[in-house]
Amino acid sequence: MDEEVKDDIIDVIEVKVTEFDEKEYEEIELLGDKKFKFYEKMRGNIDKWTRKKTGKAGYEVTQFILLLPDLFMLISRLLADKRVPVRKKLFLAGVVAYVMSPLDIIPDFIPFFGYTDDLFLVLFSLDKMLNEVAPDVVSENWSGEENVIDLVKNLLEKSDQFIDKNVVEKVKKWARKKDK
Repeated sequence: MDEEVKDDIIDVIEVKVTEFDEKEYEEIELLGDKKFKFYEKMRGNIDKWTRKKTGKAGYEVTQFILLLPDLFMLISRLLADKRVPVRKKLFLAGVVAYVMSPLDIIPDFIPFFGYTDDLFLVLFSLDKMLNEVAPDVVSENWSGEENVIDLVKNLLEKSDQFIDKNVVEKVKKWARKKDK
């Protein structure tokens, strides 16, 4: 077979694969958009209700409680975003698996403290993302009212006040191993 025919075959194969991937991705993207819109609507209703019924203090507590779901949604959106490299998506998928897993450094059944390792891992992972993905990609996928970049940085700086240093080191070690 001559080189021209080989090149034509390769071109046809590449176009078919690209068309399939784009079409498949658009279907996944539409499904994801519906789920993301549902979250935004639900979050908006919670915001309205807490502003109206609980005052400033209740609203602030609600924003803190919504932090982990907001961060989880951010990771979900980053997993669906075309601008995030596949390697980073695989890392984020590992983070999601860890957060959802019952096997944690700090078991989830321990009230309040059980989720601190999950929260720290999410924050640490997002901080790594901010170093490797354009900050506007992260900001565009954020549901919260505050600046997500400042929020992540501030919470990481304060994490040593509420998370044991051994836990921080174990989480960082896990994340570094998974990000290779």
